[in-house]
Amino acid sequence: MRTRLSILFILFSIPTLAQEIKPTDTTIRPAVDTLPMSDIDIPIRVNLKALYRILEKKVDMVYHSPGWPVGYYQQDCSTRYMYRFRRGHLRLTALGNSMDMRFTGYYQIRASTRLCNGTTAYSPWTPDCTCGSGNEGARRVDVGFTTRFSLRPNYTLQAKVTRLPAVPIDQCTVCFWGQNITTQVMSAINAQMDTAGWGIQDTLARLNLRPQFQQLWQKLWSTYRLYNVGYLRLQPERLRISDLMARNDTLYLSVGISGRPLISLRPLKDTVTAVPDLSDFTPRHGFNIYMDARLDYDSLSSILNTQLDRQSFTVDNHTITIEKCTLLSLDQGHLGISLQISGAQSGTFYLSGVPTLDTATGILDIADLDYHLQTNNVLIRTASWLFNKKILKELKNYTRFPIRDYLEQIRTKANAQLNQPIIAGIRTTGQLDRVSILRLSVGAQEMEIRCQASGELNVYVDNLTW
Repeated sequence: MRTRLSILFILFSIPTLAQEIKPTDTTIRPAVDTLPMSDIDIPIRVNLKALYRILEKKVDMVYHSPGWPVGYYQQDCSTRYMYRFRRGHLRLTALGNSMDMRFTGYYQIRASTRLCNGTTAYSPWTPDCTCGSGNEGARRVDVGFTTRFSLRPNYTLQAKVTRLPAVPIDQCTVCFWGQNITTQVMSAINAQMDTAGWGIQDTLARLNLRPQFQQLWQKLWSTYRLYNVGYLRLQPERLRISDLMARNDTLYLSVGISGRPLISLRPLKDTVTAVPDLSDFTPRHGFNIYMDARLDYDSLSSILNTQLDRQSFTVDNHTITIEKCTLLSLDQGHLGISLQISGAQSGTFYLSGVPTLDTATGILDIADLDYHLQTNNVLIRTASWLFNKKILKELKNYTRFPIRDYLEQIRTKANAQLNQPIIAGIRTTGQLDRVSILRLSVGAQEMEIRCQASGELNVYVDNLTW
């Protein structure tokens, strides 16, 4: 029987954690308390180029006075004009919780004048004069907006868009006497930029990130298969987020998740829950996770039978085959092992022992392994050759397992899982650093291991669209 007979092989397979095992409490007792809340704080970096593309589309390319190109705008009795303004590409910069959006505009003007006294005209309008037309080339002006933003608890953006004053690069003079009407045109452009700014503010206010966060939330509530030995569900309860901080085309924030992860040998039914509203917190990083691995005896027995696969061994020239193994809980933290055998002796006999966890050495073991009292009596009467303790010695060799090396393999696999895409446009990087196994508990229906793990996790949002 070269396969290790061990209820413990499940226990060392369960935690997807580990680099260092620290000595902690090894008391065997029922698990009756509530699992402490786990906190995972994740720095997130968001590429803002997608948002910039949206703004590029939302800001109009061309502005003009009412009636262009045939109707004039008359500011007073003596002057009338029309203008056309075309913007260049947006220049976007971000710092802290504000973003500046600037662009160079190109404008042309047609104007005419007449003599007036107050509101009374004394002459007809002069022929049209132009500025920025034909060989002159369009006149240039710098305009833009500054936006302050924050994320509301309901995942919408709160934005305040302020128009920056239009600054003419080129002056505009018209008619043979060189009247400068740049100031009047800048006033008209500022008015239209105010209207555009309100449109940008409305666009930002309509952005709703809840669908993206709902996808992430549902991923956290999904059940994950743990390398063919069990199932994990993170079971988040709260979600928090820091203030938004931007630099150039990148947005930085921290997301915190609090929950009570659960591991089970049986498949866990996925639960659909709505992502809760956000709460603020100071940016942090790293995670500290408490995790219970609940191992029911029926599932443990099935796995053990797969491992045994009708193993045979010989005692005093008598060969027996283990047909079936069943685990059950006994009193005072003892674990029972029912072995159904065939061959030189057929029937069922029982062992009992105490599951122990040596956190200093990383050894999982069944201490005090012996025949159950009822089995002792049967063996004495019917098969004393089995009672010579040799079988116990043989079994003892397979009820010990050093978990440190195996956990390092698990840590490597888990780290690979942390460094991959989640959904399109979102990827993670991270590292599981260390783990402490806090305790082993034996209950009536299941065995439980409680672990505490720490490490780092980062999220990169490369391409979000709305």
